[in-house]
Amino acid sequence: MSIDSGAKSAGGPHHRAEWWAGGALLLVAVAMRIDNAIRYRTGNGFDAVENVEYIRFLTHSWALPDPEAAWATSHPPLFYYVAAALWRVLVGVGLEGALLVSLPLLASAAGLVAIGSAVWLVARLSPDDPRRIVLAGALLLFLPVHVYMAAMVGEELLATMWMSLALIAAAPIGQSPGAPAPARAAVVGLLAGLAVLTKMTGVLVLLAIGTTWWIAAWRSRRAGPALVASAVAGAVALGVGGWYYLYNLVAYGYLYPQDLAVHAKMFEMPPGSRQLLDYLRFPLAAFSDPQLLNPDLLRSVWGGTYDTVWFDGHRHFLPRSPAVTRFGSAITVLALLPTAAFVVGAGRAVRRAVRDPGGVDTLLLSTLAALLAGYVAFTWGNPWFATVKGSYLLGLSVPFAVYASEALAGWTRAGGWRSALVWGALVLLLVLIVLAFTIGPVFVKLDGPGLPWRDASP
Repeated sequence: MSIDSGAKSAGGPHHRAEWWAGGALLLVAVAMRIDNAIRYRTGNGFDAVENVEYIRFLTHSWALPDPEAAWATSHPPLFYYVAAALWRVLVGVGLEGALLVSLPLLASAAGLVAIGSAVWLVARLSPDDPRRIVLAGALLLFLPVHVYMAAMVGEELLATMWMSLALIAAAPIGQSPGAPAPARAAVVGLLAGLAVLTKMTGVLVLLAIGTTWWIAAWRSRRAGPALVASAVAGAVALGVGGWYYLYNLVAYGYLYPQDLAVHAKMFEMPPGSRQLLDYLRFPLAAFSDPQLLNPDLLRSVWGGTYDTVWFDGHRHFLPRSPAVTRFGSAITVLALLPTAAFVVGAGRAVRRAVRDPGGVDTLLLSTLAALLAGYVAFTWGNPWFATVKGSYLLGLSVPFAVYASEALAGWTRAGGWRSALVWGALVLLLVLIVLAFTIGPVFVKLDGPGLPWRDASP
């Protein structure tokens, strides 16, 4: 199946210019991440001090700690074991002081692999459209949540990498929709299992992949391949990542820790409860004051999520200042364009999936549905502003790049003032993001992590 935006050839001077532009954008994005890894104050990151505490624990013992031993010890352990192994290596070669730079660089590398997987899929879907391929890469390279999470000590981008690679391994490219052979299903299970061992969200991606296989089976009236592939992928994923949750069940009586006493501080955060209206309201404050403690924004789940995807709504990366708010207003307004492109592209995909069930669109749309449903359930059960985070939806990197690039590539070819307007908005958005999310040239955060949430508590 091909989702082609209409380009005829990847050759010629015009297309070479697009490839050069893509290379330049990649260099800028890598330079931003290196600069941020060096300059970012580790303690400003989401749960960064607590995450480093968990890593330090594992440098003394490889044994799994009690989930209630510290704030972060209830998290799935793969990222922390990788970080602890890196720490031990650095200590062994006399470079222990480089750890707090090395970990953001590791996160950056994982994020770039995830971005590369999305670009690879777009290149397979539209091989003769370098514009779309470059747009797909740029959309993720400069997506603010991708940029600022790369500077923090945490598991989000490692989990994103595994989930993105699992989707790529499962995507039926160059073949009829259907479940893969057992060997390929095992690869999918391995990648999904590594995702689950890094963050529980990986389960939702595995569920989306299995759903796609069974939809294809329903279409072909052949359940055997889907049954075998699901069993193989599920067994491998369970062996690679599921053991941790089974261990928790046996040792502590729950698959996943929830509302532990060690997290009691979070229970004091606003708003403290959820209502159906919280998922329907999208106030203007999302643009005029993109920070999650704004009274109008505090109860808007999707407004807060938008401001943490396209800006730093929690102020863990950027300082709290009127100048930052002005940048945030401009960026969030301009970001309506790629957001709309994603919605349009996903709408087209729904129509294609109805005509051709079980293909790439079914896979990506199933992933979109599963992760959004999981996010709604999570924010409903954890009704605090700190749990409204765009980083929890980074597993949607591949669908976002595929569908937003499809629409944008078409819009930029429309010709006349419409194309000029689209290009102008995209270039301005890019420049503002680079200026805001590169530490040093414009902003340096000196005011401590996050927002003063106790002032907004009920």
